[in-house]
Amino acid sequence: MRWKLFFILMLAGALGASNYVRKADYDIDFLGLSKAASWLNYECYDDGYFEISLGNGGYFTLGTQSGSSASSLDDHCNITYGHPYARTSFPFLSVDGNWYKTEDFFADCYVKKSENILSICGTNDASIAYRFSLSLQPDHSITLTTTIINDDQVPHDFSSAMMIDPGIGKYGDGWIRTNGEIGAERRVFENSGSLEIWEKPTGARGLGVNISSEINFTKIVADNWPFAYKQMEPEMSDSEIQTIFDLLLKFYWPAQSVAVGDSLVNAMTITFPEADFSRAFFTRWDLPVFFDLVDGSMFPRTQSTYMEIIKGEESAPENVTISFDLPDKLQAEFENYNLDLSGKQALFQRIQINANIAYEDLVLPVKALVSADDEIQDEILRYIYLPETPVSDSGLTIYGDSLITSDFPEVSLVFNVENNLLGRKITDLSEENIFLYENETRINDFELGFFESDGSNLADIVFVMDCSGSMGNEIAAVKDNINDFAQRLLDKGYDFQVGVITFSTTVDDVWDFTNDLDQIKNNLSSVVLWGGVEDSPSALMRATELSWRDRSKRSIVWITDEAYPTTQYSKEQVVAKMLEMGITVHGVGLNSLQTDWFNPIVNPTGGNFYDINGNFKDILLDIANMGSEYKYMISYGSIFLENTQNDIYLKLRYNGLGCQSIFTYDVPSDGTLSKEVLTVYPNPFNERINFVLNLQDLSKTKMYIYNLLGKKIMEYTLPHSPGYHKIAWNGRDMQGHDVSTGMYIIQLAGIDGNGDKFMRTHKILYLK
Repeated sequence: MRWKLFFILMLAGALGASNYVRKADYDIDFLGLSKAASWLNYECYDDGYFEISLGNGGYFTLGTQSGSSASSLDDHCNITYGHPYARTSFPFLSVDGNWYKTEDFFADCYVKKSENILSICGTNDASIAYRFSLSLQPDHSITLTTTIINDDQVPHDFSSAMMIDPGIGKYGDGWIRTNGEIGAERRVFENSGSLEIWEKPTGARGLGVNISSEINFTKIVADNWPFAYKQMEPEMSDSEIQTIFDLLLKFYWPAQSVAVGDSLVNAMTITFPEADFSRAFFTRWDLPVFFDLVDGSMFPRTQSTYMEIIKGEESAPENVTISFDLPDKLQAEFENYNLDLSGKQALFQRIQINANIAYEDLVLPVKALVSADDEIQDEILRYIYLPETPVSDSGLTIYGDSLITSDFPEVSLVFNVENNLLGRKITDLSEENIFLYENETRINDFELGFFESDGSNLADIVFVMDCSGSMGNEIAAVKDNINDFAQRLLDKGYDFQVGVITFSTTVDDVWDFTNDLDQIKNNLSSVVLWGGVEDSPSALMRATELSWRDRSKRSIVWITDEAYPTTQYSKEQVVAKMLEMGITVHGVGLNSLQTDWFNPIVNPTGGNFYDINGNFKDILLDIANMGSEYKYMISYGSIFLENTQNDIYLKLRYNGLGCQSIFTYDVPSDGTLSKEVLTVYPNPFNERINFVLNLQDLSKTKMYIYNLLGKKIMEYTLPHSPGYHKIAWNGRDMQGHDVSTGMYIIQLAGIDGNGDKFMRTHKILYLK
C-alpha cells in the first residue's frame, strides 16, 4: 500500500539517518490529501492500453491500462515507479556545462493537456525557454521530447537528459537485457541508441519495454536509485555497491552549441514488445529492495511480504510448493510453503523474511522457486540491500592463542575476544561478526568454529594457591568442592588429573598430577598458612614444569587475594610461557585486583576472572566446563603461496563494539605448492574442497568438474590475470543440488603463453 504523503513527510524526520534517499518520500497519493496544493499539479491521459501522467517540474510516470497482451497479467501495471503519481522520473538539462533539474532552472512549469499530449513549458531569466512533452502514439508507443530554445543574445551549450526509474509490473523494478543476457551490475553504456528492460530476469520475463532514440545517447548510466537520484552529472555514483538492487537509468544526449534563436530537440521512444507470461505459473512478490536503519539499528528486522502465484495456463497443476535459495544473513519463516490452487486462478501467500544485522553494506540475492510435479514452474530473483549498522572501532579486545600452518595453504587462527567494559568473553560470535584479510586481500571464504584441542578428552588442571594467613577459607572451599569439580569433569567425558602448588614469598608445596581425590584433599589439609609477599608469577611458572600430558586440555586455577611482585618473572614472560604450552589461566581474586593484576595474564590465555568472595562451588563448576567455548578457530585457504611471510588482519564487529588485530606467520619453506598450476585440499573431502590455481600466463581459462560418467557438474570461468586464485566447491551442481558421494574429475583448460591449448586434470573423492 502506498503511504500517504503527509504521513511520509512527518515520518521522514523521525527516522534515523541513512546514507541513501528514501523513495517513498517521492511517492504521491492524491487520495490521501483533502486538497491538492498547486505544486501537486498533475494530468493523466490513457488510450485504453497505456497511461501517462505528468506533473509540474516535469515529473512523469508511465503505466498500463489493459496492456499490450490479451492476458490480464499486464493490466494496471507500472512501467515506472509509483504510477500514476511519483517524482522519481523526470527530464533534466545542462546549460554551459552545468546540470539542472527542470524545476530548479525554469519557473512556473505547469502541466498542459492537449488531446494525447501532456506538456510543460518554462522560461528563465537568461531568456532560455524549455518544453517537455509526453505523447501516446496511435501504435501505443510513448514519445518523450525535450526542446531547449536559445532566446538569449549569445550562444549557449545545451544538453538534455532523462532520468527513468523503472517499476515494471506490480511490484517489480526492472532488469536490463543486452545481447540476450540479463545483467545485475552497475554500468555505463557508451554511444548506444536503445536499451531493453524486463520485469523478471528468469522464468517467464513478464512485461518488457524498449527505450530508443534516433540520436544515440552519449551515455546510459545504470545505477542504484538511492545513491544516484540526486546526481545529475553523467557519471556513476560513488557508492561501493556494484550490484543493482533498485535500478535507476539516466540517458544523456550529446551536448551542442546552440546559436541565438535556434533550439535543441531530443526525443526518446518507449515501445512495448510482446509480454512473456509463457509459464504454467507467473509469480510476483512485493519483497522490499532494502532493510532500513532506525536510530542506527536495522528496523524492522522482519519484513512481512506477500507473494502472488497466478495460473498462466488453465491446465496448470493444482498443488505447488514455494521454496527459497537465501544467503546466510536472510531467513524465511518456513523453508517451504505448500499451496493448493484447486478452483483458483491465483492466490496470495504471506511470507516473512528476517535479516541478520550487517556490519558492512551488503546486497544479497534472494531467489524463490515455484515448483509442481517435481519441476520448477517459475522463479523470482531479487537483490536486497542490507545497510551497514554503525559500530565503534573499540570496546573489544582480540587475544591470539595460536596460528596453525602445518597444513598450509590451510591456515587456522585460534583466538578469543573480550568485552572490555564488562570484562567478559564473547561466546556467540558468528560469521557476520568477522572481517578477515590476508595481506590486505579480503577473505570471504572461511570457516569459524569453537576450538577443541585435537578432540582430546584429557584434562590437566593445576590449582596454584596463595597460602597466606587470609586464605584458609578458600583452601578449605577447594577441598570441600573438589568432588563436585571432579564429577563435572567426568560427566563431560574427561580423563582428568589434578596438581596443586602453594606459594607465599616462595613456591612452597608442589604436588604433581593425580586423579586420587583423597590424596588431593590430604595435600590441601596439610597446607601451612603464613605471611609474606605472595609471588604469583613464580608459582605460575613452576606449574608449567609439572607432568602435563600430550594433547591434554590444560588449565590453571590461580587463587590469591594479594597483588604480586614482578621481579622474578614479568607478566609478559608468564603469558608467553602459558601460550607456548597451551595453558588457560583462570583467576580467582578480589575485584579490586582484576584490571591491573589478573587481566594481563588471564585474558591473553583465554581464561576467566572470578570474584574470590563468590560461591566457590559455582566457580569450580564453571571452570570444569574447560573454557573451550571461549576459544574460536578461523580456518581458510591462503593464496599467497610464494611469500615468505603473510599478515592476517582480523577485524570484529559485535553489538555496537569493535576491534582489530594483526597476526603474522611464516610460510612453510618447502615451496612445492607454489609451482603447481592446480592444487586441491583437503582430498578426500566431505563438506568443502578448495582449489588453488596458479594461472601464470594462462588465458581463456575454465575449470570443469565432471562425474565418472563424463557429465559436467560445475563450470567456472577464471579471470585472465597472473597469480593465485582460489575456488571453493561445496558438493553442489550448477542447479544447486547436492551431488552424490564418489570420485570426480577436475579439468583445468586454457591457452598458454605460446597460444597452445593447455589442459590439466585431477581426481577428487567426495565422502559424506
